[in-house]
Order: sequence, then structure tokens, then C-alpha cells
Amino acid sequence: MSVIVSPTPIAPATVRYAFYGRVSTEDQQDPSLSIPRQLAACERVVREVGGTIVAFYWDIESGRKELLTRGRGANSTPFGVPVRRDGGIADLRADASKGRSFDAVIVESIDRLSRMTADATGIERELEHLDIGLFASDEPMVANATAILTRRVKQGVAEWYVCDLMEKSRRGMEKSVKQGWHTGGPVPYGYTLEPHRHPNPHKAREGKKKHRLVPDPERAPIVLMIFSWYVVRKLGIGEICDRLNRDLDRYPPPQRNRKDDNDLPQTWSKAQIQSMLRNPKYTGFNVWNRHDKRRGRPLIRPKEQWAWSAEPAHEPIVPRELFDEVDGRARRNTIQPGRRAQVEYPQRTGRRAGRLYPLRGRVRCARCGRRMEGSHQRHANWYRCRFVWTRGGIAADRAGHPRALGIRESDILDHLIDFMGRQLFGPERLRLLRKQLVGRRRAARRARRAGAGAAQRARTGRPRSLPADASPRRARRPPPPRRRGRQGADRGAEQPPRRDRRRARRARRTASRRSRSRRDRGDARRHPGPTADAPRSRPRGACRDLRGVRRERRLRQAQSDADARGYDHAGAGPGKTKSPTAERAGRGFRI
Repeated sequence: MSVIVSPTPIAPATVRYAFYGRVSTEDQQDPSLSIPRQLAACERVVREVGGTIVAFYWDIESGRKELLTRGRGANSTPFGVPVRRDGGIADLRADASKGRSFDAVIVESIDRLSRMTADATGIERELEHLDIGLFASDEPMVANATAILTRRVKQGVAEWYVCDLMEKSRRGMEKSVKQGWHTGGPVPYGYTLEPHRHPNPHKAREGKKKHRLVPDPERAPIVLMIFSWYVVRKLGIGEICDRLNRDLDRYPPPQRNRKDDNDLPQTWSKAQIQSMLRNPKYTGFNVWNRHDKRRGRPLIRPKEQWAWSAEPAHEPIVPRELFDEVDGRARRNTIQPGRRAQVEYPQRTGRRAGRLYPLRGRVRCARCGRRMEGSHQRHANWYRCRFVWTRGGIAADRAGHPRALGIRESDILDHLIDFMGRQLFGPERLRLLRKQLVGRRRAARRARRAGAGAAQRARTGRPRSLPADASPRRARRPPPPRRRGRQGADRGAEQPPRRDRRRARRARRTASRRSRSRRDRGDARRHPGPTADAPRSRPRGACRDLRGVRRERRLRQAQSDADARGYDHAGAGPGKTKSPTAERAGRGFRI
């Protein structure tokens, strides 16, 4: 297990601290009281060591959230927290990576950073790589083995506390369901809540109550009629939705949710009818833990994970036999993921790759306020409103909403780019953006070099005293000689592209080969080699000791003198030509 040691702080008088605080949820703690209390505890410790707090970061969110989704908690404006807020945990990490505006981070307790040990340790390691310390007001302000052990024990206890609390809460909810109490959440359409005195006398004195479901005499018959239409008359969900929306006075729709907060008339939706047909609470049994909401959109869990009451806990609206028929038809109509694509396109064996919609989730309908869906039509990306698909044409006509409403993506991007070019990226802002991009690129290059050097040191066991950008092999070699002149003057200039550097290396190799060829020709003039008439006197593989070298030189000189005397007496030989080597050496003869 790797041990992370927070860097030792510098001189106390120069240490700049960044405060981070967190409140779990707004309904469990008061942010206007908790955040100032955490800040006061940190300021007391910082004052003792002679430092100062220069930045303030805090969040209102659960400590169990994943690290990638942190910093998006509740809005802090309505609570009136009397502490300046420079951002959340995401802003703290971003500011730490951009530039060192602070030297260390301090929290009241290490569990305020995160309740999960892996996330808290990851943030600590990230700050350590940036030479930023992480301290807690209830821990020693030193970096030694005892402080590390204390922190790890506290992190483990914090995570154990959360897991133990979840297990106890789950057992309590299951017990409440089996006793027939309503465990919270939206009340099913057709039921109302009947309050009862709380069994716990202490909570009863506080005015808390427990509730049971009772049928609503006005809306319960509508639920039974919807089940009958679906099973007996074989109507689809879309047809049922249109029938209900034709007479809203006779069939009052369910209450609005947060997504339907608009000025349009309240109508039925297909999702509400589908959820009603799948809800087993209409049979009189109390059910809990049906949905999994951990990944954003709620998903239905397997029935084995549901918590059921042992016997009917409230008056049923739908008979059990009718609900079983509805459930069987719904299962038969359900298309498994990928089944339809494989039937229509047998050549497709895998999942289709999704298209890229840059404005996904950011385009809303001006009429209903809901997010518009991306769609690829007529060789272009479009964003369309799904009001008709979710509520039907009858509801769209009653609300005055167009049945077909869409906009081309290119039209939005043209106006968006024009706005950004005029309002966001003026001449001065472009200059600033260019400077920031260059600085970020250099910082990323330095970080890559530092990471590569650390990984190489970990593999080879080199000491940490080596520079971060020097590999062990380079460290063993002596440093290259210092260049003078123009190259030394241009050392700080920007390096040319890789293609130009390759061309320069090829040119240098070509020039080197040419210079070697010139030296060989000069040696040939001074020491002509053997010709066709005078073969090489030294056999291959001969001994290369000193005596052999001298003997070879004498034989070569004697052969050269004999050839010269023969040519002088006999003329130029057959054809009266001269060899190119002799001509280049200046030893040819004239005719």
C-alpha cells in the first residue's frame, strides 16, 4: 500500500491556506451555522501556526457522491451563508492545477473532504503532486508517520459510519413496509394519505406522524378503468392517453412534477399511464425498493430485490388477477435492447454507435420548457421537442403546442458562433486566450515530463534527487558540451517542427557522406590502390601485426614502381587508354 505524505509546509509566516467546508444536505444541517463553525475552527489553527486563509471553498452536498459529480450541490444563495464562496471542490482542484494561489488546504475534519476513502485519498494525492499540503484542524499540523496513521484511521471510520448507517436505514425501511406504513415518495394516483399517531412517543410529542394509503373516491375508479381498457379492450397506451386528455374534467390528470413546471394546461402523459400499469401497490400490497436511482434515470430493479408486505396493507383498487394479466401483456410487449435492430438489420450484430450532438441537454423548448431531443434527419442534426411523443396530439392541441417543433443544429451554431465572436472573443480576449493556451500547453508538457521521469525512477530505482525530466540512462551519460555562437543564442527559441528536424538530419548525413568521399579521393591521389593488372598483394585474412603491415607497404611500393617502369617502356598498352584512377592521380601518360 502506498503512503501519501503531505508536503512539509514552508515558513509559517508565508503559508497561504485555502479553506474547504461541506454540509451534507440542507434538510439535515443548517449551512448558515455549519459553514461558519467549520471556518472558525480552521482559522484558529491557522492563526496558531502563523498562516492566513486566502481562499474559501465550500459545498452543500453529500460526502458519498462520486468525485466526478462533486461541486454540483444545492444552490447556496437562499441560505444566506455569511462566508465568501470562491467555488466548490471542483473549483478548488481547478485553481490548484492552474496556479499556486495557495500553499495548503485546510478542512475542519478529513471526512468533510469526502466520506469515501478512495476519493479523499485521490484528492490528497492530486494536491501532493502539485506541492500543496492537506491539513485538518483536528489533526497534528505536521507530516509524519503518526499523522498519516491517524488520518487513515479517521477516513476508514468515516466510511464505515456511512455504510453502517445505510444498512440500518434499509432494515428500518423494510420493517416499516412490512407493517404497512407508507415509506415516502409520491403518492400513487387514486390514493390519498391517512395520518396516524407515530408509534414512537418522543416523535409523537414532536408532532410527527405516520401514514397509510387509502383509496380516493374520485380517482380510484379511473385507475380501474385504465386497467380494463388495457386488458379487456386491448387499447394501447397512446390511445388511452388520448381518451383521457379529451375530457380532463371527467378524468383529472395527476399532479405536476418539477419537469412540467410551465404555464401549459395540465394533461395526461404516456409515462404516467405506463407507471400506473406497472405499480403493484394497486393490489393492496405495500412495496418498496422498486427503483434504482443511483445512475440518474430511475431503473426498475428485479423483483427479487423488492421489499413486500406479508399481507395486503391497504384497500386494493385493482384485483390481483387483473394486475397479473396487465403485467404479462406488458412483458410480452417489452422489446429487449438490440432485439429490434437485429430483426430489421440482420447484418448488425453489435450496438450502433451514437451520434454526437454538441448542444445535447442545452436546447429547451420555449413553449413547454422541456429539453429538446437530438435527431438525425435529412442528412443533418436536428433538435426536436417530444411533447407530442410523450403526451399525444390531443394534449398538444389543448395546450397550444405545435405537433412538430424542431430546429436545425447548424442554425443554432451559426448564431452561437457569431455571438461568441462578438461578445466573448474580441481582439483583447483572443490575445488573452492565446496566452492561456500556450501556458496550459507548456504546463501539460512539464507535467508529462515529470510523470515520465517519476515512472522511470519507479521502474529503475533511481534516487529522487535526479531531475524530473532526466531518465536514468541520460543521467549516467556526461552532459553534452555547451554550444557556442548562434546555436547558443537561439537555445531559448521555439523548436522547429519534427518534419523540419528530420530533413536537417538527412542533410547532415548527406554532407558527411560527401566529405568522406572527398577524403577517399584525396587518399587515392596520394596512395593509388591496385589496378586490374596489379591485383591486391595482401590476401584477405592475413595477419595484421606490425611486420605484416610493413611488408605489405614494401610490396605495394615495389609493384607500383614496376608498373610505372613498364608503362614508360611499353607505351600506353592496348588501346592506348589510361585508367580513371591514374588520370585522377596525375600519373597518366600522353599519346
